[in-house]
Amino acid sequence: MRNKVRQSRLAALLKYLQGFDTRPYSALFVLVSIISLPTLKNSFLSIDDVMLIVNNHKMTVTIGNIIDIFCRPLGQLHDKSFYSDFSFAYYRPFLDILYMFNYTLWGINPVGFHITNLLLHLGTVFFVYRIGLILLNADRTVALIAAALFAVHPVHNELIGRVAMNENILGLLIAASFYCFLTGKRTLSLVAFAAALLSKESAALFPVVIFVFANNGSDSTGSVRKNLPFLWLLSAYVVIRLAVIGIPEVAGVPQPVQATFLFCSAFADYMKLFIFPFQLSYYYPPWNFTSILQPGLLPALLIFVVVTIWVKKRGVQNRECKLFLGAFIMLLPALMKANELILNSSRAYIADRQLYTASIFLVLLIGSFLIRFSGGTTRKYLLLSAVAVVALLSYQTISLCAVWENDDVLLSRYCHDYPAMSISHQYRGRVFLNSHDYDHALSEFEAALQVEKNIWKSLGSHSKPLSPTGNSFTKVELINKYSLAQYRSEYAELHFLLGIVYLAQHDSQRAITKFKVSLQMQPHFLDARIALAELYLQLGRIAEARKEFAAALMDIRQSSVYIP
Repeated sequence: MRNKVRQSRLAALLKYLQGFDTRPYSALFVLVSIISLPTLKNSFLSIDDVMLIVNNHKMTVTIGNIIDIFCRPLGQLHDKSFYSDFSFAYYRPFLDILYMFNYTLWGINPVGFHITNLLLHLGTVFFVYRIGLILLNADRTVALIAAALFAVHPVHNELIGRVAMNENILGLLIAASFYCFLTGKRTLSLVAFAAALLSKESAALFPVVIFVFANNGSDSTGSVRKNLPFLWLLSAYVVIRLAVIGIPEVAGVPQPVQATFLFCSAFADYMKLFIFPFQLSYYYPPWNFTSILQPGLLPALLIFVVVTIWVKKRGVQNRECKLFLGAFIMLLPALMKANELILNSSRAYIADRQLYTASIFLVLLIGSFLIRFSGGTTRKYLLLSAVAVVALLSYQTISLCAVWENDDVLLSRYCHDYPAMSISHQYRGRVFLNSHDYDHALSEFEAALQVEKNIWKSLGSHSKPLSPTGNSFTKVELINKYSLAQYRSEYAELHFLLGIVYLAQHDSQRAITKFKVSLQMQPHFLDARIALAELYLQLGRIAEARKEFAAALMDIRQSSVYIP
């Protein structure tokens, strides 16, 4: 009996494979390879890659490391000293499992990590094609164009060009969960959703997408019933996350009117990035509300109102509306994030990579419009135009990915585009320092600190501080109390560099002061600790030198070294 069952299953599989058309998948594989292969030479970047991968001591597969991965927040897991001064409220154990798998397979080799990212992106592209066959009337051509648009879209350049990204694994798992849901494989859909939750927090809104697509208008009870397993799974995730991280503090939230304007402006910006992905940037300056008449705000409000009216008029049962709502729901965390007044306000309030999961639904929306508005000869011209757009976007993506080659290329481009920013001053200061031009190096490092101080003052003094001691200082009070540009461990490096400059200028007292400030901000800063100890030794202050060397040795033994 068992042999007959096996034979029937094998026969069914062979029959399926005989009718399986590999041409669409081959075409998509070629597209992904064209845009991804040039990035294999890209190095690890100091943006996340160093902390999450290069300096991550939890990469080996051991029971203890796996337990730590599931029982600690992301930042505390990788570098507790770096995040000693604030709550790093990310719980993404599946991302760590992926890094562990990569390390086991490739070692600390950026080429291997890029290959894994290429395969993740390719898997998502394949799922987009399969979903398109289901939602786009089994139109293989249109489904292929939608998947091709997703494969080469320039807003994915950071995910393709960099290593330490989590949107690619999130996108793959959401696409897999959605596809399994549409094909009736509910258990597999729930497994993929659970993994997505453990990859990035924004997956928590996916059950809303499931509800939208399960709702057929006539049986709302059935739609809720289909969604219940996802909600139970989400509830379990929330409980686990609260147990591990607790309730994170919010640095600051704008007033309701300002929050609404920020939300609409971010929505318009993301739609513009997707529809007109030209002149993209790896950095978008933060947007702050100043006036209802400021440039771009009124058009953004108008776009949001028009889209809202369109959705209401068409009805949520309409295929285009469902696809748009799917994109909007998955983009919602990024839109809400635009309302955060984070301390490091020079960080972009929008980012291309946030569109990755939302783009799954947006490209299918484009495919749906192609079907709706194409007929007869019009279809041929529309499809040819879509192919031309795919070719153009491929070239654009390859060009954009080049900026992620290494730190020098990225920082050079950043300094060229944003010469007055803190990072630009710091980069130029390092160049001057390496060329022994200490006066100009000093000027650039001081300018970097002043930029950060000005940013803090512009934020106001009402949001909660990040203080390791728990003292209730406002941000401005922290600046005035300690004369520090920013009470964050990352900026300990700037004070350390100023100390190096003063040391090169034979100003020992100022060098000691800066090294101490650096260590006050980041007690585990090994380079600053050793530099201070060596300077004490040169000055004949043996007891103080011995104390600093002992502290450095203790940090090394306890694996709590801070490396900027």
